[in-house]
Amino acid sequence: MSVTKDGDTGRWMSQIRVTDWTGKTIHKKKRGFATKKEALQWERDFISQSTGSLGMNFGDFIELYVKDMEHRFKPSTVASKKWLIDLKVTPFFKKIPLNEIKPTHVRQWQNSLTSYRDENGKPYSKPISSASTTNLRQFLTMQSSIMD
Repeated sequence: MSVTKDGDTGRWMSQIRVTDWTGKTIHKKKRGFATKKEALQWERDFISQSTGSLGMNFGDFIELYVKDMEHRFKPSTVASKKWLIDLKVTPFFKKIPLNEIKPTHVRQWQNSLTSYRDENGKPYSKPISSASTTNLRQFLTMQSSIMD
């Protein structure tokens, strides 16, 4: 792991080598960070995501899930699931580490879904709320099976 400042541009760059789940070593480089803190955060997130750590943020987990889903489902199914996840689930859980999602988080999220009203005063439809809950249940089931 290396975070350095580019003398020409004054921007920060991060270089990292990690071993993925297949045992292959990956060299990753990213440039253009405004601060050293941003570069270090990118490193932490990349390591967490590449090793499949349960400490990874929910948003990073969703990125991996969508990549996996693209190989198993039809494009139309992937598009509809991604739309639902991006609109209803990810905004609430994105920055929470997987291993820190508690029943209270889920209840708060469910309450936010049921209390939502659009500009006409209409709530989410039952199928949207149900599908959102089903998707979240799938993610949490995957997470708990990984932890066991």
